[in-house]
Amino acid sequence: MPAPSARQAALRFTATGATLRLDAPEHLLLLAPFKSVVVLRAYRGQQLVGQRTFHAVLPPLPAIATFTSGPFSSTDYKPSPDQHFTLTVRAIPAAPFAAFFPLDARYRVARFRTTLRRAGQVVGTPALWQREARLADLTPGDELQVDMLQVQRQNFQAAVQEVPVQKQVVIPYDRW
Repeated sequence: MPAPSARQAALRFTATGATLRLDAPEHLLLLAPFKSVVVLRAYRGQQLVGQRTFHAVLPPLPAIATFTSGPFSSTDYKPSPDQHFTLTVRAIPAAPFAAFFPLDARYRVARFRTTLRRAGQVVGTPALWQREARLADLTPGDELQVDMLQVQRQNFQAAVQEVPVQKQVVIPYDRW
């Protein structure tokens, strides 16, 4: 397509179903889909000059990883009543997606619920957390059930989108 003359307006692109990024120095138009059908439109001024519909593959769902810190169990370890453990839950993007779209591959677990189970029975009430949990009253043989309630992705425009991740992780205390 020839460059616009002095009287012509430059092309302007919009997209539905995807975030759009124009890399002018490289002459690239990058689309990061968040729906399976993407419609790309090109305008010159107010006039629509082209439209294209794509069937897209959505960004891969992130992997969920849990990290614990605090005293690790050993045969002679006796936890004190004021001892706390920290549980951090992270959403880790797929490596190819993070390599090609690093600014679109920013995930986080915004909310999760922990449930303490002792001998298969729920102890206490489930607790809601954001990003990190401080836990106490764990004894060897306990299990911590972690349910992901809200996972989010921030795109290159800093828009936050919900990611449909339904995952439950059971962490035996013996492994810490």
